[in-house]
Amino acid sequence: MREFFIKDNGPCCVEKAFKMIGARWTPRILELCYLHSGMDLREFRQELPTCPETTLSRRLESLQEDGLLQYNTETRAYALTMQATDILPIMLHMQHLTLLCKHTSSGYGHAVEFVYKLIGEKWKAKILWIIHAKETVRFNELLRSIEGLSHKVLSERLEDLEKSGLVNRINYQEKSPRVEYTLTQTGKFAYQIICEISIWGYKYELANSRFVISQ
Repeated sequence: MREFFIKDNGPCCVEKAFKMIGARWTPRILELCYLHSGMDLREFRQELPTCPETTLSRRLESLQEDGLLQYNTETRAYALTMQATDILPIMLHMQHLTLLCKHTSSGYGHAVEFVYKLIGEKWKAKILWIIHAKETVRFNELLRSIEGLSHKVLSERLEDLEKSGLVNRINYQEKSPRVEYTLTQTGKFAYQIICEISIWGYKYELANSRFVISQ
């Protein structure tokens, strides 16, 4: 039987991606740049009237530092980089996931915020990856498969994933009772988003976490 083990080499691609795009206003800024093929500061102020000036400046600066926006000094406009363009379809899939979870979404901003709580919080992507890889897994198997994950945190994350409709918890009332976890159909769709983010992260060299598979 194949065993799967994830080393604790720091934040995975999913956690890093949400750190880049998950801050409030950031998804909307990216969406506006895409819709208008670039925006200058005055246009951002018009489109985001409730965004504080200092916050807008910080978000634009962070997006440049992260390689998602580029600034043209001649036109004084911000435009998406290829790295940002490549993540937009993934954000669209996040909107679809919010609908699968019967959550109302009104644009990229709400979708990214909601999906961050589903799969972006620390350990969740790794837990879903292991459950998908093994198809059916017990609690202690999960605990052994992810380096650095504590019993308490695993319990909390599994409870969250179950409440969110991504994971099934199956109780077997046998002579020796046991509990197993599997992905729901929504959980499998969430897993596909994790894969897409991972591919995007590896393409742009954001990853330092490796999935180590042993026989």
